Amino acid sequence: MSTFRLALVGFGNIGSGLVKHIIEKKDLLAQRAGVPIELTWIADKEFEKPRGVTPPTSAKLTTNWREAVTAANVDAVVELVGVGADGKPTLAADIARAALSAGKHFITANKGLIAAHGGELHELAAKNGVLLLFEASVGAGIPIISSLQTGLAPDRITAIHGIVNGTCNYILTQLDSDSSLTMQKAIADAQALGYAEPDPRFDVEGNDTAYKLVILASLAFGQELSVDDVSLDGITKLGPEEGAYAKANGLAVKLLASAAQLADGSASLVVGPAFIPATHVLAGVRDVFNAVLVEADPIGQTMYFGRGAGQGSTGSGLLADAIFAAKLQKAGSPDPQPLRIPRGMRKPADPNAVEHRFYIRVRTEGDSAKADQAAALIGGRKIGPGGATQAFLVERISLSALDKLLGKLSAAGFPDGAICKVRFALGTT
Repeated sequence: MSTFRLALVGFGNIGSGLVKHIIEKKDLLAQRAGVPIELTWIADKEFEKPRGVTPPTSAKLTTNWREAVTAANVDAVVELVGVGADGKPTLAADIARAALSAGKHFITANKGLIAAHGGELHELAAKNGVLLLFEASVGAGIPIISSLQTGLAPDRITAIHGIVNGTCNYILTQLDSDSSLTMQKAIADAQALGYAEPDPRFDVEGNDTAYKLVILASLAFGQELSVDDVSLDGITKLGPEEGAYAKANGLAVKLLASAAQLADGSASLVVGPAFIPATHVLAGVRDVFNAVLVEADPIGQTMYFGRGAGQGSTGSGLLADAIFAAKLQKAGSPDPQPLRIPRGMRKPADPNAVEHRFYIRVRTEGDSAKADQAAALIGGRKIGPGGATQAFLVERISLSALDKLLGKLSAAGFPDGAICKVRFALGTT
C-alpha cells in the first residue's frame, strides 16, 4: 500500500477544515500513518460556494456521493453530511451502508448516526472486514472513544459523567459569571459568537448531549442503547434562583450526562441540569470545553478534557481514525478494538429502580395559596427563596415517580415552563 486514500462526503465547515488539515499536515500524517494520506474524492451537493480552501489536485469532485464511495481508488470514506431537516441521519446511514458493503473503512463525526445505527453498522463492518470509526462523534478530538475501546479494555466501567455540549457549557458559564444575565440573552450571545445555532433547541434542550451519552454508554456497557432510554431535560428552565442557590451552597450548575451500570447489568442514562460540588473537577470545565469522567475497576477515575467542537478539534479526531485505519491496513492486521456496540443487546434500567435527590423550583407569583398547594403536591422540604418562586428539596425519588409528580403539578395549574428541576450529583450533600 503506497498511500491511504480517502473519499470525503460533505464539504461544509468541518469538511473544509479537514481538507485544510490534510494539505497542511501531510508530512506529519504520513509519518504517523506510515504511508501518505491522500484525498482522492470529494462529494458534495455543490462546489460554487467558497470554502476557504482549494481541494488538492489528487481529489476528484462529484455531486454523486455513490460515485465517490464505491470508487476503486478509495480505502476509507469520511462522512460529514450530518442529519436531515427531520433530524434523522437517513442520508448518512445510506452512505455508511454503501461504504461498508463496498469494503471501505468508514469514518464519521455523526453522533446521530452512531447513536441510532451503531450496532447495525458495527455488524456490517465486521462482516466486510473493515472498520467503523467515530472518535469525532463525542468530544470531537478528545480521545474518549479510543480510550473506551482500547485503553480501558481491561477495566469494568461502572459509570460515566460528562459535560459534552460546548454550547450549553458556554451559556451556563456566562450565567454563572453574570447573575443579571437572562437565559434568553445568554443564548443570543452564544449565537452571536457562533457557539449556538440559529435554532439552538437541539443543544439547549439536551438532545445533542443525549446522543453522545448513548454512544459512550453503549460502548462502555456493551449494549445497543438508544435516546429513548435517556431521561432527558435541557437548560432552558434554569433561572437566577438556581444560580443563587448554587453559590450559596458551594455548588455549580452543569448540563450533566450520566450513565451507570447497575448491579443487574442494566444501564441508567440521565441528561439534565445538575448541581455538583464547586470543588469537583468537572465544575472547573468552563466555556466551550468538554470533559468526560469515567469510573472503572480496577483503574478508578480517569478524565478526558478538551475542546469538544470546531474545525481543529473535529479534524483531529477524524484524522486520528484515518491514521489508525491506515496503519492496520498497511500491516494487514485485524481490527484490535475489543469494545463495539453489539447489535440487539440492550438492557435499559427500570426508571423505578434508580433514585436521585432533586431540587424542584415552582413559580408561584407570590401567591401563598399556590405555594402551599405546591408544597402539598411535592412533599419535599422548602428551601426558599419565597416571593414569586418556591423551591423544594426532594431527598430520594425515582425518575418515574418524578415524572408523575411533575404531571400532578401540571394538572394543578402549574405550567411546564414554571417548573425547574435540578438533580444533585457527584457527591453533593
